Amino acid sequence: MGSWLQRVWRRWRGWCHRGRCSELSHQIDAALQNHDLARALKGLELQLCLDCSHHVERLLFVRQSRPASQQLSLNLFMAMADLPNLRDHHRFYLLIATIHSALQLDDAACLTEFKPRLSQAACLEHAPSRKLIVSGRNREHPFKQLISARSCLLQVALRDQNMVACQRIAFANLELLEMLPWTKLPADVLLRSTTNLVKALLPCCVLDQQRGRVQTSLSRLEQQLSGARFDALRSSAREDHLLFLRSVLAWLDAVKTNGESVELLNQLRSWLLSNDASSVWAGSQQLTWIGLA
Repeated sequence: MGSWLQRVWRRWRGWCHRGRCSELSHQIDAALQNHDLARALKGLELQLCLDCSHHVERLLFVRQSRPASQQLSLNLFMAMADLPNLRDHHRFYLLIATIHSALQLDDAACLTEFKPRLSQAACLEHAPSRKLIVSGRNREHPFKQLISARSCLLQVALRDQNMVACQRIAFANLELLEMLPWTKLPADVLLRSTTNLVKALLPCCVLDQQRGRVQTSLSRLEQQLSGARFDALRSSAREDHLLFLRSVLAWLDAVKTNGESVELLNQLRSWLLSNDASSVWAGSQQLTWIGLA
């Protein structure tokens, strides 16, 4: 069955079972409030059997829907990996959620276990454009997942205070920015990937000889996103991706005009953070105008 027909079939089944799925959602919420992981997982499994992925997506994409306990969230995400009937993009974002929770807890063992999978998804060595320039929905798109993986990997590198790894991620994103034909990417995928794409190339900006290159590429992207193709998407997006991009371009102009300063460096450091763990923040403080540790 084609992917389009599969989506229609799943939505139809989910609609048919919407009453049961709603009942299961209440049971899942109650179980998580009581720290009853087994019962919550059983509810999620039953929902997935009915092609209801709404609660899985709430847990993955709406942080307010997660348990207040970071440890319970991490345990939940690790256990969810064994659920049958999870879709491929759910498994990917489950990896991202697991690593962010592990960063919050500074769980070194968990990070060691999952970092190889994240590194593989980030594909720093090569990201063939033919595999990225395809049609597809936003969260399922290979480009969106590649950028999400690199953004998450940057948080891990900051936690490890590995500035060489930060630079490697940044240069991979810069090369991607320079090589991809942006007009061939779905508009919503490109727009909704912009903030993470830009964040993860920011470590390049501490190197004087690379700032012109970064500015040229970001200016090209800004022109693209300012076009009519993105008008409706910009107004409906929850995050102002174009505003962030323009803020970085203004920062680059400020460095060019005023020179390197502590204030500008601190602004750059704050932009790097997608996870508010203290260890990630501490790592961001190691980034200097010298660039490489």
